[in-house]
Parts: sequence; C-alpha cells; structure tokens
Amino acid sequence: MPAHVCHALAGRRALIQAAASGAFRDTDRVRYESDWPPAFNLGCQGPDVFAHNRRTRPLALAYARLLHRRGYGSFSRAFAERLGDALRRGDLGSDAPFDAALAWIRGFVTHQAIDRALHPYIAYRSHIARSARFPFVNSARFHAFFERLLDSWIHLRLEGGPVSLFDTGKQFALDAASSRFLASLIASAARDVYVSAVEDADIGTRILNAFADASYFYEMTNPAVTSMGHDRAFPDRAEGGLREFVDMGAAGVALLHPETRDDGVDWLNERRAPWRDPVDGSERSESAIDLFDAGVSEAACCLSVLERVMDGGTDGGELARVVGDGPLSVVGLDGKAAAVAFCDPFDLESALGHELAARREWVAGRPSVDRAKRELV
Repeated sequence: MPAHVCHALAGRRALIQAAASGAFRDTDRVRYESDWPPAFNLGCQGPDVFAHNRRTRPLALAYARLLHRRGYGSFSRAFAERLGDALRRGDLGSDAPFDAALAWIRGFVTHQAIDRALHPYIAYRSHIARSARFPFVNSARFHAFFERLLDSWIHLRLEGGPVSLFDTGKQFALDAASSRFLASLIASAARDVYVSAVEDADIGTRILNAFADASYFYEMTNPAVTSMGHDRAFPDRAEGGLREFVDMGAAGVALLHPETRDDGVDWLNERRAPWRDPVDGSERSESAIDLFDAGVSEAACCLSVLERVMDGGTDGGELARVVGDGPLSVVGLDGKAAAVAFCDPFDLESALGHELAARREWVAGRPSVDRAKRELV
C-alpha cells in the first residue's frame, strides 16, 4: 500500500477538491493549502500508524490488521457520529482539542481510497516471493521499499522537489493533549465495531503507544534528515535511530526513502505501458499518477459525506457505505482479500543494492560516494 508521504499528499488534495466543490459550510474550519495540521497528516495514515507500534507494549498491531481487513467504513461512521454528537451537545469541554479530532477523521476517511486505488499497481510491480540476492528480505519489505520509491517520485512530480523537503518529523508531530483525546475517541469507536475491542481493557493505552512509536518511526526515517545530501553523515535529529536502520542492512534501508535513481525505469508507468491486475490478471494501463488522482477524487467524495454527517444532515450509514467495509488490500471478484497471482516486479533488488551501498558509504563518512549517480528524487 502507499507509504506516508503519498497518503499525506493525497489527503491534502482531496480536502482541497472537496472544499472547491462547496462541501464545507463553515470554511473557517477548513485548513488547506498551508499550515496542514499534524492531526490531519496523521489521520491520512489510517491504521498504518498502529502498524508502527513495535517498540512500546501493549501493542496496537491487531487494530492495524482489523481496519485493513474489514470494518473501515463502520469505524469511520462510529468515530464521526460520536464526535459530531458530542460537538452538537456541547459536552466536549472547553479545553477539548476538537480541531485535532476533526482534522484526524478528515484525514482518516481519505486513506482507504488511496490504498484501494494504488495497491494493485504496487503489488504487481513489487511482489518478490523470494529474493536470491537478499534472501533475508521478505516480500513485504520489497513492497515497502517500492512504496517509498513511489513516495519520492510522486513528491517530485506533484510538489516539484525532492522528498527530503517533506519533514515527516514535524508534519506528524501530534501534541500530547490531542493524542490523549484522539486515543479515547478511537477506542470508543473501535468498541462500537469490533468485539475484540470491547474485550480489550488496554485499548486506550495501545493507541497512545502506537502514536508514540509512529512518531519515533517518522522521525528516525525522516527524509528531511536522512537525506544523503547533508554534508554531515548524521544530522542531530537522526543519529541514533538511523544507524540502526543502516546496520540492519537491506531490510533496514528498505524503510528509508531511496535517493539513488535510474531514469531508465518508468517507476510511475508514465508511458502507460500495460500491466495486469495482480489477482485476476486483467490488463490495465494506468500510471501511478492516474491511480493517485482517482483515489483523490474518491476521497473527496468521502470528505463531502463526512462533513454532512458532522453537521447532522446525513445519517452515518451513508459515510460507512461510501468509505466501505471491504479490505484495503488487493481483492478478488468476491470483494475479499486475495493473494497475488500475477506480478512483474521491477528490479528492486538492484535498486535496493545500490541504495544500501550508498547508505553504507555515507554512514562511514566517506566522501567517495559518486553524487553524479545519486541525484536526489
């Protein structure tokens, strides 16, 4: 599925598109085109935030799996209705960070559209069941590496500059009060949808831990500070964690945004060459940008419905319907998650090998890395 920069850029464009269509009556509450709230950027990551909870127990990993597999629309409805009802009753309290909660759910209802739009292309072009060159790097990690490669190229195409301009440390820096408020609302909404959440006495703590671990992950892999364009090997904000990723070898470097590039590879399929659906094998030809734009349009529709639910003018069931409860991964004709049956991956092994070599030289502080071959994307 797309990585975090792609999701943030898509969510922003979806909100701009929804605002331009007149979806928001209270335009004072719509922030777009500048000063994007961290809560919105974090909401755009959907359940991926819970997947980053791998350091602090109790973990929230189960909720990343649940939301990716089923109930995404129902959860969105539960959260929106709870927040909207509390707002209309005026019982949130004068110091409740309502703006952060509203920004978060706005971002959250864009995530699923981008996943569903781009995941078939990503799966088809990144599925490597077994790597001969890197036998300890599994298919999921090559998938993640390709996601970050797409982050870099999509940022370059849409924002006109390298992905190192996107500071994930700052963009996702949620304050403590907002984290606590959101964790409480997320826990309540999850209990409305999932039986396992009702039985989970630690769910609030798990979500807070996920926010903390995600913040750590976004800072340690932050392209703004891990860029090899820096003169110093280790910017102050990244030194400890970054060495861990490089020391992990290819599996660790796969989680950093790549900076070596091969212009001979059409990573975004901008020439619209044929490719196949990874499940049923049907022929497709969209570029990654085509798929991105389609996801943005779908997300904008979800935002329009969300706003009506928040205002009390539309039943939450409509939001659940347009967001959808189906999986966020590749699916079969029956609408259920399916395994990849068709694939033609890019040579991600060579791309990852070049990136690993460059990172190791950079970490060692050797200025011999050939910058002419390491143009930043």
